[in-house]
Amino acid sequence: FGNGMGGVLFTAGAFANTVDDNVIHANGSAGVRVASAAGQGNRIERNSFRGNVGLAIDLLEDGITPNDGNDEDEGPNRLQNFAEITGVSGGLGSIEVSYAVDTLPARGDYPLTVDFYVNGDTTREGEFVHRDTYGVAPATVRTISFDPTRSNGTVMAMVTDVSGNSSELGAPVFFASLPLPMAVFRDGFED
Repeated sequence: FGNGMGGVLFTAGAFANTVDDNVIHANGSAGVRVASAAGQGNRIERNSFRGNVGLAIDLLEDGITPNDGNDEDEGPNRLQNFAEITGVSGGLGSIEVSYAVDTLPARGDYPLTVDFYVNGDTTREGEFVHRDTYGVAPATVRTISFDPTRSNGTVMAMVTDVSGNSSELGAPVFFASLPLPMAVFRDGFED
């Protein structure tokens, strides 16, 4: 059952907490709210977010917190920049995603963990589907492939540094993948 407000609230200096592998659905506000009074190291990863009124994760409780160059701003969870998806292409049962994270090592402890989420609409919510490690130079585009578990929808990504500072989910980007071919005959005589 959802709560009247957010599903999880970090406030009043909350630090070094973990929300991992949970179902966070149908809340009257964001799925996870990280208030301006919260501290750092609040790790939020591999969850399922759906049907919340607001974002899946809301740093500062003010809606989308835009990325800033080099991630130099301060706030709860260091206001960790989310991963920006620069391109998505479909493939045979998978999608290829190009992304970058604009966070200097002095602003986010490397290597960064990037979690990918998929959804059927344009909300900043979704189901966790894949994890990648970002250990390259800041703002370097990295390209990976994974099974999105659905034939079309949107994909978005979030970042968590080694110290547990998790970002919001980034902007959703549309994709369409091709389903794996189904074998109609299994006798070996077809081409």
